[in-house]
Amino acid sequence: MADNKLITIKDYMSAPAVIKKMQEMLQTPEAVRQFSTAVISIAGADALLATAEPRSLFNACLTAASLNLPINKNLGFAHIIGYKNNKNGGVVEAQFQLGARGFKELAQRSGQYTVINQGDVREGELVGRDRLTGELTFKWVDNDEIREGLPVIGYFSYFKLKSGLESTLYMSREQIDAHGKRYSQSYKAGFGPWKDNFDAMALKTVSKLNISKNGPLSIELQKAVDFDQAVIRGDDQLDYIDGTDMLNNELATDDETDAIINAQNGDKVDAKTGEVVEESPTLETAEEIFKGTKSNGDGSRGRSGKRSLA
Repeated sequence: MADNKLITIKDYMSAPAVIKKMQEMLQTPEAVRQFSTAVISIAGADALLATAEPRSLFNACLTAASLNLPINKNLGFAHIIGYKNNKNGGVVEAQFQLGARGFKELAQRSGQYTVINQGDVREGELVGRDRLTGELTFKWVDNDEIREGLPVIGYFSYFKLKSGLESTLYMSREQIDAHGKRYSQSYKAGFGPWKDNFDAMALKTVSKLNISKNGPLSIELQKAVDFDQAVIRGDDQLDYIDGTDMLNNELATDDETDAIINAQNGDKVDAKTGEVVEESPTLETAEEIFKGTKSNGDGSRGRSGKRSLA
């Protein structure tokens, strides 16, 4: 369909090939009906998504469906965000974004976590850090009314595995702010989820970094990390159009991120190379979410092969 820009999402989803794909993937007529209704409703409720290239919107919603995550933005599991892609002639494209609750939900499904939590840290609650062990010490304000009146100074992510392993990641508000500006064009431009709900995006960022760097990743969670913040093409391409200084191939090789995490673990960080992490499998299209993972054989992740950790 060469003229996708002129086709509505309703028209696109009425095409025989698209109907066949939905039937193959969603399996039951009721699931197809619910999915179709949800996609059309999302487009109708957002002025930018209403003008989005239909294939990108369809694939973004299909990704959420394949992960069994609701795409109601008020729930915080997954979001479909429209962006004007200036690298592609200003065409509006839909991007899949995982929310903080989505990371928590997928991690819990793996059955390896006994506790997963994230939250904000208020003034006076961060007592200190042991530079030898990297252990952080918090003194929480128990009175909720008093706590709500204190300014937020940072955000934490914590998990404990059945094996007994625990991991805590703390990022100050300044670190979150710098991270968002570095990795998100929409943050710098002052629109999108960072502007609409800074706290939710901050919690997502610290959770994503902690779980993807320090926790076990199920195949489902690996898929979610790969597709997060991607425009999913109809071929083997994942395009991360909202990032500026993107990260290649690994879950994270950014020196700033590694320094934050490893300093808390008491490790040293190579300022030039960063930490080497195990390469995770990737998917090439939304369709292959249902069929397994596929890589290019050279460690790259699709044709774009770039990710943002915002």
